[in-house]
Amino acid sequence: MRPRLPDMEMVLNMLVIFAVVGRFFWPLVHSPLDYLWSDPARHYENAQHFLEPTFMGSHDPFLYQLYLYLAVTISGDNITMLNAFCGVLCAFMPLAWFPFLRRVLPTVWAKAVLLVLAVHPSLWALYGFFMNETLLLVMIGIALSVSFWSAEKGTKTAFALAATCWALASITRLIALPLGLMVLGYLIWRRRAQYPSRLVIVLLCFALVLVWPSIHSYRGWHMLKPFGLNEVNTIYAISGAKTVEFHVNSPQGVFYYIFSSAALYTPGHLQPLSDWQSPRSRMFHFIINPEEGRRDWDRALNIAHENPYPYIQQVTDNMLTFLFAGPWPDSSYDKKADKVLYINGLLRWGWAPLILGMALLFVPFLLARPRQEQLVVVLVTGAMIGAMFLQFTGVMEGRFRKPLEPLMITAFAVMLQMILARRRKY
Repeated sequence: MRPRLPDMEMVLNMLVIFAVVGRFFWPLVHSPLDYLWSDPARHYENAQHFLEPTFMGSHDPFLYQLYLYLAVTISGDNITMLNAFCGVLCAFMPLAWFPFLRRVLPTVWAKAVLLVLAVHPSLWALYGFFMNETLLLVMIGIALSVSFWSAEKGTKTAFALAATCWALASITRLIALPLGLMVLGYLIWRRRAQYPSRLVIVLLCFALVLVWPSIHSYRGWHMLKPFGLNEVNTIYAISGAKTVEFHVNSPQGVFYYIFSSAALYTPGHLQPLSDWQSPRSRMFHFIINPEEGRRDWDRALNIAHENPYPYIQQVTDNMLTFLFAGPWPDSSYDKKADKVLYINGLLRWGWAPLILGMALLFVPFLLARPRQEQLVVVLVTGAMIGAMFLQFTGVMEGRFRKPLEPLMITAFAVMLQMILARRRKY
């Protein structure tokens, strides 16, 4: 008698459990406290001064600061406990996406994608650093899961919960806002007869969530910026500079800040195929008096517009960096670097073929007559990729792709599953 093969779903369940447990231990062996420089150091400092924010605390998005402040406060001097907070967030990230996966894929496919999200180094290596994308990945997964659940429920209460989740994701990082607006637009379209009341619900939910972040930003900059100040990123993008520096002249003293994109100072994105590097160069300098609100920001933006970076070059930079740059700080092109970071750097070559595969599968996917929610996932993913290619509000980095990576993997799986299912049917 031939032995019975293990059930595929059971095997996937076991592998996911092992992967999730492994994710929990990653920040314990790769403590974020050992890497307090640049952005990770800034986020940690923001958390330590959350109730009395520094200028950078009022500048950066709000929700990750609140999360890390709570983690630091509860942990006290217990380093292991703080690492465990990061471990829980790391372990929970793929699980936050699973309810969403279940609504757009058959169970076995959903669990297979869940396993990919759990084991892909790009989606767990970052949790060894204090970076707001670690929370953003969780919040987008929760927001998508609640949104597609609310589409099934159809109630205004469920819709309000979805809108609140997207508002929270948006104050984690601004990239969640256009994604959320598209998903919420789809939910409103499903209940078109109720669109005025549902639009009011969206506005009310966002307004309530944005009150505290608005106050937080105003304390430093005398501007209401609930999603964080994007002015530096916009000036950086338009100026064509390789580095931006600015002085803050305030009653508290003079502060000096430098902003530079890791992608511009990490050559080799296309090596060994090409030695391409962005032609950005020089330093752009300006002075800000925060007591004057927008005045000095607008002045610096106008100066940047006098000699703007060519838009076609910006789009070229966006595309090549989005497709081929390794994420920072959790990847490296150096063979002598940490093996996890080096492997993550090698895996950057997988995203361009994945996006090309999505493009090739799109027409067969449409012919397979997907369900409405499956089509929305693919269209929203494509729209977000296109927006990242065309944006002119920041200098592209490989890590800016990260919030979309689970969505791209899911969309590809949705397309492939529908095409294969149609072939079996006929």
